[in-house]
Amino acid sequence: MRTRSSRVIGGNEVTSVPWVADRIRSGLMKIAVYRDDEPNPRFKRNQLITCLPAPLSDSAAQAALASAPPMRSKNFSRLPLEVRREYAFEVGEVFVAADAHIIAIRRLVEMLRNSYKYLMPSNAEFMRYICGNSSGGPETGPRSVGRIGPQGGGIIIGSTGSGKTSTVDRFESYVGEYGRIHTSFDGKPCLWPQIVTLRINAAGLRTQKQLAMAIADRLDRYLGGDEIHKIIVRSTDYAARLARILNSYLIGMLIVEDVQLWSRVDCRPRVAMLELLVGLVEADIPVICVGTILLQEVLESHTSLGEKLMALGQIPIPPVARGKEMHDLCRIMWQRRIACFAMEMPPWFPAEVLRLTAGLRRYVRELLIGLFQQMAEDRLKTISKKYLSDFAEVELSAIAPGVEIMNKAFRGIEVDRRLLKKYEEYIDSDAYKRAVAYRKATIRKFNSRPAANEATRKKCSA
Repeated sequence: MRTRSSRVIGGNEVTSVPWVADRIRSGLMKIAVYRDDEPNPRFKRNQLITCLPAPLSDSAAQAALASAPPMRSKNFSRLPLEVRREYAFEVGEVFVAADAHIIAIRRLVEMLRNSYKYLMPSNAEFMRYICGNSSGGPETGPRSVGRIGPQGGGIIIGSTGSGKTSTVDRFESYVGEYGRIHTSFDGKPCLWPQIVTLRINAAGLRTQKQLAMAIADRLDRYLGGDEIHKIIVRSTDYAARLARILNSYLIGMLIVEDVQLWSRVDCRPRVAMLELLVGLVEADIPVICVGTILLQEVLESHTSLGEKLMALGQIPIPPVARGKEMHDLCRIMWQRRIACFAMEMPPWFPAEVLRLTAGLRRYVRELLIGLFQQMAEDRLKTISKKYLSDFAEVELSAIAPGVEIMNKAFRGIEVDRRLLKKYEEYIDSDAYKRAVAYRKATIRKFNSRPAANEATRKKCSA
């Protein structure tokens, strides 16, 4: 990667540079395009912000979060059952935003934009740094130049299956899951990448080096090759080295998912990993930790580190609430049924689904995908509470104890944190894994019914 200072770099010339052309072909990089409608006067000349989407209003956030499969053809009901069965999985593509998701995506967008607040391409020191690296790729960055804002990280917290990952997915989709290549800064030509977000998963990471390598490998995915990997392998001070590299590539936010899994890691390596994240935070790189209620315990057990990683606050993602939230979710999902008969959603249906799933979106999807397939196979024209309850007893047998715990946790005026922890411990237990295996075996038996049913129908019709 090289910066250019002799003349303005034209569009064709940019794409003829090998590393630029390769990254653009991969879809992981695009030439930066700048908005001219920035509503914040302070950000109007900041290219690192105007190349990002605008801040979100409530209605814009809802639109950014909403997801639904395309409309089906008028002749859908005439398709063979085996074809219609494949469409049942469209239920998994449905996302109906609740207030918590709207608040979450707006806060994430605000955090991302604010991470570039004091990193101005028009700043003289920033420009000297960019131009001074014309002989090769960047290693250290001036992110702290003029920095007067608070340092800190934030956390997204919610029960397993509540929609944390889906919320982060939609945030990344909104801001763009690709890096930007700037061809000039403040009128001075260059070729410089800005990686807006880096996202890794904490699963399987048990040492500080493994965490550092995971971050390096993710960055290498955007840049191509394994240059960052090689640098980190040779490093001894992972936090300092990574902070310089991430600052150089203008990282706006590091997202680390499933951090609650570090509760299983021994104290010393767990502290080392948290210290690495805090080191990045102290270098002005916002870190967002995502996890369950056990994440809170991981951070609270190491107070000084946890306080810095929670300094920007918590973003809670609760289960779907009873009433309008659950009704809207079920109504949209009901439209994705695959039966060949028209059927209105019964008024009792949302409340019953809430009872059977505790409002956890993952389990709502699992239940309704299987339910709609079974309703089509049984050629149902109406559905009863008993039919739904009997099906859920098999389909959700693995999580039934967990659902019962969650229903109790949200029964009172205040959420019972002790029960939320108990739910997470159950989901992670051997009992749950055995129940999953039993459930899969039972579902296979259930799914063997259509062939027998079809044979019986043909025999009767004959």
